Amino acid sequence: ALIIHAHTTYYPHAQSRTAAVADWVLQQADGVVGVSRFTAQSYWNTGPVSLDRVYAVHNATDSAILNAHLDGHARTSTRQQLGIPIDAPVIGSVGRLMRGKDQVSLVTAFAKVKSTLPEARLVLAGAPADVSPDGQGDYRDYLVRQIRQLQLDQAVVFTGFLPHAEMPNLYAAFDIFAHPCIEEPFGLVIVEAMAAAVPVVGIRAGGVPEIVRDGIDGCLVPPGNPSALADAIVALFSDDARARRLASSGRTRVLASFTPEVQARSIAEVYRAVLANRYG
Repeated sequence: ALIIHAHTTYYPHAQSRTAAVADWVLQQADGVVGVSRFTAQSYWNTGPVSLDRVYAVHNATDSAILNAHLDGHARTSTRQQLGIPIDAPVIGSVGRLMRGKDQVSLVTAFAKVKSTLPEARLVLAGAPADVSPDGQGDYRDYLVRQIRQLQLDQAVVFTGFLPHAEMPNLYAAFDIFAHPCIEEPFGLVIVEAMAAAVPVVGIRAGGVPEIVRDGIDGCLVPPGNPSALADAIVALFSDDARARRLASSGRTRVLASFTPEVQARSIAEVYRAVLANRYG
């Protein structure tokens, strides 16, 4: 049996020999497993795969991330390494720097946050993976220009690419995790932040609502809306009890739904279903 695991949505307008080959392979597959229902749905909505061959299995986080919140020293040491005051309100975001991740909306939102919380800091972790929309350099260069225009130079930290082993310490340094991605196939970094007991503000689009239940495990705002993003962030900083409640609920949700054990059981169920359909 041929089973394909899809980590991104189907692109119906891709015009290339590779796309044609990919479509042919998808048509031969006995099952296509998306990392979210949103991702899986794209393969039969606009793709060449029939509904009865499409499945969804969510990604999982690991034990190192799950234990990040237990290391009080990591919070202090990581902030020191990044040049951030120990008591500053810190918003963190993790992901490749690119248009689809929409970090520019977060930068714009952060300017509004700073007007209420002047000591706040923003940490952007990830390497550039896109060109600048204005054609001048890469997407990091573009963000730097926006940051300078908003006079946020001293308040925004770029970490560049970080190995996965360093991520638990990074999450420990955050007070709030913000993920502005416009159309996320799943959003593993959101799961990681929730696992590390960091309250999350995400976008109500893509696979994110399958992770975050708005008002229960975190906050969701409309895509491409910096003002709503800023308001959600400020609201969490203004209500520490609510932030702690969302963080606790988010971690509980990860332990129940997004661990390697849960993922393994789900994959096994899919494989059994595919084999039963194929061989009876």
